[in-house]
Amino acid sequence: MATNLTLTLAQVAGYGLIAGSRSMSAPALFSRAAARRPERLAGTPFQVLIAPRAQQVLTVAAVGEMIGDKLPFTPSRLSPFPLGGRIGSGAIIGAAACRAADQPLLLGALVGGVTALLGAWLGYTWRTLAAKHLHLPSPVSGLIEDALVFVAGRRVAGL
Repeated sequence: MATNLTLTLAQVAGYGLIAGSRSMSAPALFSRAAARRPERLAGTPFQVLIAPRAQQVLTVAAVGEMIGDKLPFTPSRLSPFPLGGRIGSGAIIGAAACRAADQPLLLGALVGGVTALLGAWLGYTWRTLAAKHLHLPSPVSGLIEDALVFVAGRRVAGL
């Protein structure tokens, strides 16, 4: 039991870090991964995440967020509304991942939300340091962050 919980929480932390970087990528990735084992979420409030339409909508939202992130008028991920969305995304996906693994939902939500907060801070720090020390324009460091989210996300989701 402890091993399953540890593995589940490691996966939840991965989703949380991704949500902190790109709030819609974590739900999009989780949705696709969870759809491979739909029985785990069937009959729960999270079953909406495994619907084919939800997978499509979440994927489009994730791509849109990656594009929007590069625009000059996009607010900081650490401002209240975007940060709240990232924490909420991490918490919801953390709870859903724990539900799918028959682990405590509240623990999953807590770990997902806290690691999303950490992921937001790490992403902000990366972008700040990349601009200051590497002289990378924000869109370039954002593309690097997108690539990391994509690669790490597929690994976390087992895709």
